[in-house]
Amino acid sequence: MIILDDNDINYLVNNFSPDQLRAEISNAREKLKREIDWKWQAFYEDYIKACHSAISIQYKPKPHKNPKFRESIEEIKARYDLVDYISQHVKLRKSGNKFQGLCPFHADRQSESFFVYHNGWHCFGCQKSGTIIDFEILYHNVDIKEAIERLSR
Repeated sequence: MIILDDNDINYLVNNFSPDQLRAEISNAREKLKREIDWKWQAFYEDYIKACHSAISIQYKPKPHKNPKFRESIEEIKARYDLVDYISQHVKLRKSGNKFQGLCPFHADRQSESFFVYHNGWHCFGCQKSGTIIDFEILYHNVDIKEAIERLSR
């Protein structure tokens, strides 16, 4: 069941900053946990998806005029919001000025040892850390060349 459409997503894109959308996602997740009516559960799930879509639209990379242009690693890192990118793969919750969740790289099932900051990430369980490129390499099990190509798209 789709409750929110493209007009609603455009409204979110034009009227909320990425930080406000993250707060909306967090609030909707809390309400979803307490909701017992399936119609409202569907609404909150759809609203969370719409907020994630709005964030990804705001950070969507602009196409280059020259297709042979190769971005530097620093340009790739600057283009993405690390919290938004990792939250597409790992469920994160805000904790002070950082976000935390279960680590996708080891059997982290109870303690949220995976922390994401706006400039990097670190897991206190398996001691892995790095940038968006390191996350892409480990999460998708690719080499650095393919990771950079994937992020350049």
